[in-house]
Amino acid sequence: GTVVDCHYYFVEEKREAFECLQAQLQHSIYKDQIGKTIFLKHGSFHQCQTQIVAETKARFTRGGSRVIFFLDQCGYTDVNPRMLNSISTELNNKAEFIINFAVNWLIDFVSNTDEFRQMLKRLGLDSELPAEQLIRVKEKSGSDWRYVIEAMIGPAFRKVAGAQFFSPFYIAPIDNHRGYWLLHLAPHIRARSAMLDVYWRNANGH
Repeated sequence: GTVVDCHYYFVEEKREAFECLQAQLQHSIYKDQIGKTIFLKHGSFHQCQTQIVAETKARFTRGGSRVIFFLDQCGYTDVNPRMLNSISTELNNKAEFIINFAVNWLIDFVSNTDEFRQMLKRLGLDSELPAEQLIRVKEKSGSDWRYVIEAMIGPAFRKVAGAQFFSPFYIAPIDNHRGYWLLHLAPHIRARSAMLDVYWRNANGH
């Protein structure tokens, strides 16, 4: 069979969660791979990504690598699209990203305030999606303003991230109205097709 040469990086910022992960792996069948093919990083992804990218590039000096980042952020500003663009460029546009993006939380936050303007700037979308434009949409689009803004966020995120293929899968929560996107950013159509197959095999309509 085919042998896949994989390295796994686990990044966790919360010490308690990091120590729990470390203990679980040390008592698993994978314990001998810690430090060899499994690497644990205590810190934020923002802090650790430079080293991860450098080590990945060092392993594949002639190219040919396939790198997938699963980024389980709590909100929408921990990992912004400018960072994804930078990582993708460093890895010769061969990286895929699967990331949570709390789109409904962002939409709820749209308001004519300096706080919202600063948040949008930190997110990195202000160059493609000015705060004043979103504020006008909220004020002028009546009851449909949320849907209009949601339709604007996706293309702006894709452009800033520099993604060739961008697929937002909407995940609806059971207990409240604030759903989120599971975003897939990919450099080629085969990766997008594989992600779509997985999504539709597991989608349950809820």
